[in-house]
Amino acid sequence: ERIVNYLKGLNYLDDRLSSLLAPLQIPTVDEEIDHSLAPSQQQVVEAIAHHLAAVTRWQSLPRVQLLGSDRTSKQLVALSVTERFDIPLYRMRVELLPSHASDLETLIRIWQREVQLFPVALYLEVQAIEGGNPANSSAAAFHSFLDSSHGLFFLDVQDQSWPMDRPTLSFEVAKPTPVEQL
Repeated sequence: ERIVNYLKGLNYLDDRLSSLLAPLQIPTVDEEIDHSLAPSQQQVVEAIAHHLAAVTRWQSLPRVQLLGSDRTSKQLVALSVTERFDIPLYRMRVELLPSHASDLETLIRIWQREVQLFPVALYLEVQAIEGGNPANSSAAAFHSFLDSSHGLFFLDVQDQSWPMDRPTLSFEVAKPTPVEQL
């Protein structure tokens, strides 16, 4: 059905992903809040964009680890990068990955098809399983999903503690400095 809809010109994410993925949106309490990036954060966006622009194949994109404790700043950086390449950004909490092998295989297959039909980036919130036991079912599912999947991934991590089999770019994303806040 997804392929038929794509051929008809109806290009949207597979419905089976809707329980796991959501478009990444920065929560706003007040619409007057300016979510523009501070110069230090804009430098991180420029560096990431420079590395991604140098990649010639979509399947060989490196994973982008966003290091630090300020989740909102990391989300703003990821959104700025994807806006630059005109790619929608979705987020997924890693602990929601299925732990059963067949369900995970199905998810990986669906995700691989979506990356081919609908260029999309994924922001993975890894902090919930970070520092935990690698034998943990969520951590194992995360590694299996990431090792078997292609596309643009932003990993929200506290520090550079995740060993990756594929090329990985790591960038420290901090809150704006006091001068930038002022």
